[in-house]
Amino acid sequence: MGAPLCACTMNISRAAHVPQSLSRSVWFQHEGAPSHYTNDVRQHLNVKFGQHWKGRGGPVHWPARSLDLSRLDFFYWGQMETLVYETPVDSEEDLVARISLDAREMQG
Repeated sequence: MGAPLCACTMNISRAAHVPQSLSRSVWFQHEGAPSHYTNDVRQHLNVKFGQHWKGRGGPVHWPARSLDLSRLDFFYWGQMETLVYETPVDSEEDLVARISLDAREMQG
C-alpha cells in the first residue's frame, strides 16, 4: 500500500493524547495560524509526528489559510487516484468498484 492515510486537525496541545503507534502512521495537518506557529509548537510536532506533519514551517510545507485544496484533500485524493488508476480501468462499474475498495483500504 502507498502513503498512510492523512489525519486532519486544526491544532494540538501538549496535553492531547495521541498514541505513539498512531502518531507515526497518520499525517497531522497544522493550520499554521500565527498564534500556533511558535518554535515550541513546531518542536512538539516534530517530536510527536516526526516527518508526518504538514504546515507552515513543517517538514511538508503548506501555506497557512491556503485557498488551494486542503492538505487532507490534496493527499487523500492524490493517494486515491494512485490506487484507483494503478492499472487501466475497464468500465464504469470497474471504476466504482475500485473507488469503493480503495476507500475502505485507506480507512484502515
